[in-house]
Amino acid sequence: MKNQQELKYTASTEVLTGDSYSYRLHYSSQDTAKANNLVLFDVLENNAGEREHWKGTLQSVDVSSALRKGVDAKVLYSMKKDIILSHDDAGLKGDANIEDETIWSAEKPADMSKVTAVAIDMRNTVEGTPFVLESQQQVFAILHMKAPIDIIKQDMEKKILAYNTSWVNANTQVSNVEWQDSLLETTETTVAIREPEMEIHKTSTPASGTQDHPTKVKKHDEINYDISVKNGETSFLLNAIKVEDILPSGLDIQLDAIAWYLGNDSTKQQLVKDSQFVEVMQDAKNKQKLIFTIEALQVEQELHFVIPTKVTDNGDDTLFVNTAKIIEVHQHSFEKESETTYHELDITTADFLFYYPSYIGENHEVTTEFKNLLEDVETAKSFYEKMAAEIHRSPSTIAITAAKTATASAPSVTLTDIGLGYYLICAKHGVEQVYTPTGFNIAPVEEEGTWSVNDQTVTMKSSTPTIVKTVIDPTDTTVAITDSVCYQLTAQIPTYLEDASAITFAIGDKLSEGLTLKPDTIAVKDASGKEIAATNYDVKKDPGKTAKLTDYTFEIVFKEAYIKTNPMLNVQVTYDAEVNDKALTMDALKNIAYIGYNHDPYDIQSYKEKTTENWYILMGLRY
Repeated sequence: MKNQQELKYTASTEVLTGDSYSYRLHYSSQDTAKANNLVLFDVLENNAGEREHWKGTLQSVDVSSALRKGVDAKVLYSMKKDIILSHDDAGLKGDANIEDETIWSAEKPADMSKVTAVAIDMRNTVEGTPFVLESQQQVFAILHMKAPIDIIKQDMEKKILAYNTSWVNANTQVSNVEWQDSLLETTETTVAIREPEMEIHKTSTPASGTQDHPTKVKKHDEINYDISVKNGETSFLLNAIKVEDILPSGLDIQLDAIAWYLGNDSTKQQLVKDSQFVEVMQDAKNKQKLIFTIEALQVEQELHFVIPTKVTDNGDDTLFVNTAKIIEVHQHSFEKESETTYHELDITTADFLFYYPSYIGENHEVTTEFKNLLEDVETAKSFYEKMAAEIHRSPSTIAITAAKTATASAPSVTLTDIGLGYYLICAKHGVEQVYTPTGFNIAPVEEEGTWSVNDQTVTMKSSTPTIVKTVIDPTDTTVAITDSVCYQLTAQIPTYLEDASAITFAIGDKLSEGLTLKPDTIAVKDASGKEIAATNYDVKKDPGKTAKLTDYTFEIVFKEAYIKTNPMLNVQVTYDAEVNDKALTMDALKNIAYIGYNHDPYDIQSYKEKTTENWYILMGLRY
């Protein structure tokens, strides 16, 4: 057997999914032997037994070599399952009886995938006389097969094989001794199957940044993407290669200017639209989705596509994240992704307004449209939150400098000498509360013919996280060594905005040396006493240090998604601690609980801890 790239037939080979391969059914006579009554059989890839295996599909049978020898070679097909070939002194019998038309047919089936066995009848010549294979002669037939395209990847990784043997019925005579009829089985052949070796890479001009630090681009800039696709095979030609690339919205694809070139010489670019070797199709529903087709790639051949784009303000994306992938090879579903490129729109405050279509009037009259927008409380709130998130993002997408800053030493602060306009207010460091950004408008007001600018009083909404520590059922204020004390921590989750980028909420406790934590007793519930699913938080049961390097005995850190969807929720944490002998040297059983959170929802460095340092449990000891 051999695959379509090999020159010689061997006992084993490997093929690609959907690839062609062939078996050679071969019989030769020895020096002093001759044979007649020849019938070649192949029960297709049916020799696996209990071994895991796959099977290909018969495509055709080639008997041209036998015909050239004058043999009236007839191909017979069977679709019977579990064929068993047998023979006795009277000749072929059972399923091997090729005269049985309920098993064998000379008519080629319309659906070749149903063929289970093939017999090649070489008993007669084209003149109708019995065919005799003289000494030192040979005769053969070729079975052309096709490997499956839907074999699962796990089977390929386990190197599951196809197993096959063929059979020959021959009446032989050696050295003019009496003729002997027999049915002989050949040695086993195997076929391995695997996916093709392919490479895909993606680069860009300007060069890509990273996920944390994308390359900045401006409106009307060009981003040119280069996708390279390589046949990594050392002996297989690969055809019908398809590549998918979904470009971010906000990039205008210059479809007619998409080019391609072979190798690594980009000066030899040609337009895809003029090529018969490659093509690109734009998806009818999603114009940002491109499908590239490569007719074929020779061994280790590499091909590039160059996709020119322009940055616009028409899309929903300001962060341009892009990955291409191979989706089909050899008419077979395939998936391999390229590297991911990262670019980001660098926008000014004015650009930010233009970027949101709802802020633009019929003639690009931003001022009027923006004023009307802010008259709706909920819409204005959404805008302020989005603007604050963009300003505080690291790195920021908006080039802006604060018009005024002030440090509050009391619950209120006064800002003076502010010009006319709309303003966004954000609270920064040095506060316990988690503030919601808000805005106000400084504009002239007409009263009885007189215009004036009035002072504005603005209240920023906030939430203040709290924590309270109590003892559950403190009916006995004295404890003995080895007694257990059950504590309860009650804390409130702060409110964070949808666009916030610094979201943390943790609850922890530092026990004194006179108390030993029982880790398995830690329970996390809401105010109603219902347990909160453990998937919503992580528990650190071993002593450690917080982000502020505060020692803790245990700490519970809530997941960001849970924090955002449960603002102002009262959380209860209960646990047991055992009084140990170190309590005898202390005048109190003191432990300090804390909560950790970001009070600036846009600054990861604003992490703060609030403790119950004014709350502790003092109990007497029984001896």
